[in-house]
Amino acid sequence: MAYEAARALLLWGAPDALERLRAPGLSRVLGTRAADLVVMGGEARDLEVLERIGHESGLDARLVRAVGRFGHPLTWSLLLHALVEPELAEAALDALVGMFGAIVPAPQARVPAAWREAIAELGLSEDVRALNGAPWTVAAAVAELAEERCSALELAARLDELRARTGAALVVELAAPMRRVREALGLARAELARAAPIAAGRWSARRRR
Repeated sequence: MAYEAARALLLWGAPDALERLRAPGLSRVLGTRAADLVVMGGEARDLEVLERIGHESGLDARLVRAVGRFGHPLTWSLLLHALVEPELAEAALDALVGMFGAIVPAPQARVPAAWREAIAELGLSEDVRALNGAPWTVAAAVAELAEERCSALELAARLDELRARTGAALVVELAAPMRRVREALGLARAELARAAPIAAGRWSARRRR
C-alpha cells in the first residue's frame, strides 16, 4: 500500500513521496522497492538515498537494476561488487551494459577488472547521467524500451519513470503481443517529444506540484 501510494504521488508530480524517501523511515518500510521510486523522480544527489537503501536492506537484483537505470557513473563500484555475487551477477551485468554500454568483450563480461579499465577509458563525467555509454536522453530512454533484453518488469519501471519525469500520458499495455507493444512505444516517442524537455545527461524532473 505504501509503495503504490508513493508511486501514485510521483506519477502525479507531487514531491511528497520523494521528500519522505530522502529522510530515513519510508525506505526502511519499502525495502529495495524504494529504489524504483528514487529512479522515478530523484536527482543526482539522491545517489546517497540509493546507497542508504542498500545499507538498510542489502543488495538484491531489484536494487541493482534500479541503480543501473539511475545511471550515476559513481555507482560502478557497487555494480562490480554485485557482479561477483552469483545471485546478482546477471542483474549487475545488465545494469553495467545499460549504463556504460557493451564496452567489455563477452568473454570478459563478468570480470570486474575488465569493466574497471573500460569504464576509466570511457571517460564519462561523474555528474552526467549515463545510458549506453552516453549522456541520458528521453529519446535514448524510449529506444531502450524496445530492446528485447528488457523484461516486462523493466519496461514497466522505465515507463513509470518517463511518465513521472515528463508528465506524458503514456499508454502501453505490456501484456499485449510484442508487436503491439512496439507500436505503442512508437506513439509514446511522439508523445514524449511534446512533453517537457530534459537536458541530455540530466536527471531533472518536470516542475513539481
